Amino acid sequence: MIEPLVSVGIPTYNRPVGLRRTLKCITRQTYRNLEIIVSDNCSPGPETGAVVREFMAKDPRIQYYRQEVNKGPTYNFEFVIGKSTGEYFMWAADDDGWKDTCIEKYLQEFFKNDSLVLCYSEAAKRSGTSQQESILTSDITTAGMGKISGIKKLLLNQYRNIEFYGLMKADVARSYKFKNFFGEDNTFVLFLALHGQIGKTDPGLFINGPGFAGCSPTNTTRSLGLSKINNYFGYIFLIFNSIKMLFEYKFDLTAFEKIAVILLILRRAITVRYLAAVKLGLTSLSRDLIGSMGVKSPVAKK
Repeated sequence: MIEPLVSVGIPTYNRPVGLRRTLKCITRQTYRNLEIIVSDNCSPGPETGAVVREFMAKDPRIQYYRQEVNKGPTYNFEFVIGKSTGEYFMWAADDDGWKDTCIEKYLQEFFKNDSLVLCYSEAAKRSGTSQQESILTSDITTAGMGKISGIKKLLLNQYRNIEFYGLMKADVARSYKFKNFFGEDNTFVLFLALHGQIGKTDPGLFINGPGFAGCSPTNTTRSLGLSKINNYFGYIFLIFNSIKMLFEYKFDLTAFEKIAVILLILRRAITVRYLAAVKLGLTSLSRDLIGSMGVKSPVAKK
């Protein structure tokens, strides 16, 4: 049986402990035909590079690149996929984990269904010191569904978007050009779904790290280097950018199907979950405006 090359891109910045855990998980995968691409986004100090070189000494599949300046996380994510040569691709963050059979299980789904463009595992979340696992449920699978019905299911059920870290067909993923906007991982998964079907394998093979807990609009905006206005209107901008993406790439859609997808994106914007996120942004804006107009208390006279 031919074993296709799988590229694993690891964008990292100043997390040597997490990077060590990630490299340990990826190098232990039961599926062995991997190329492992690490891009260090100009971490301060020698620790990050030392971890990678330690693993490189034992595993020739690893490639290491160090950026001369920090260009932000989006650039680093795009850099590793740009360096990849595999038929399949997967991002591996430096704060997540994977069971040893994860990539093997992903590939089994692709072998069963050539129409898949993305396969994911519902993430396990480990809580506290007990390390007890719970599953973060997700159902955006579109395997066997019609194009528009599949897109509808995706748009109305997309939530945490951990599926972004699944295994994907590399040629499709490489054709997307990142623009660094709020919620772009959501738009990217929609882009993939417009090229094929989304599948799912056994739950808990992907272990979501602690970074997800910090994914508030404020933290996301700060980490991506976006303007503060995204704290308030990021989810509104996401709707606009998702629609804009439909006209920036060539999809196998009729004019009526493209209109249907636009309507589904707008339909998503009025779901309870989405409206709650928009409300939170507007509440934050109101609070900050009131705070900026507040008068400082006068210094008490001695």
